[in-house]
Order: sequence, then C-alpha cells, then structure tokens
Amino acid sequence: MPHEHVAVYKLQTSASEVVKRAEQGMVPILQRQPGFLAYDLIETGTDSLISISRWQSQEQAEEATKSAASWVEENLGFMLILVENHVGEVVLASQES
Repeated sequence: MPHEHVAVYKLQTSASEVVKRAEQGMVPILQRQPGFLAYDLIETGTDSLISISRWQSQEQAEEATKSAASWVEENLGFMLILVENHVGEVVLASQES
C-alpha cells in the first residue's frame, strides 16, 4: 500500500501567496523525488492549509518529508507555522469509478 505525508499549517499570510510559491517551488521538488504519486494542498477556510502527498513507500514518504520541510522553512517559514506532521500507510482508499 502507498504511504501519505500529511502536514497541517497555520497561515500567517494569505493562502493564495503560499499556494503560488508552493506550486512554483515545492511541487517540482516533490515530483522529482522517487516514488512520488500525488500532491494536494487544501485551503480549509480557517486560516490553515493541509498538505497531502502520496508515495509508493514509507521510506520515500519520509525522505520527501525532509526535502519538503527544508524547502518550506527556507521559502515559506515566515508565512506559516507547522501545526501537525504525519507519515502513514494508506489503509483504505476510494476513488470515483
């Protein structure tokens, strides 16, 4: 089963600015990592963002988490605060058929 990295961030600025920077900087980094399957960034409407990335293995998810954390700290550290950070196995998934 694939693994996901889920991070919850508290915004210190507008979501649109963070989304723009993430799309231009972090997404290409994630896409180049081995085992990358998908990435979503969710605006909750409550001054927070939820980042979800899917990977083929736990090791790949954990390694990508390190890369993403470094990029976020260097490029978005003044725009948001990490609230939660998790990596885990996907034990149930459903998609529209």
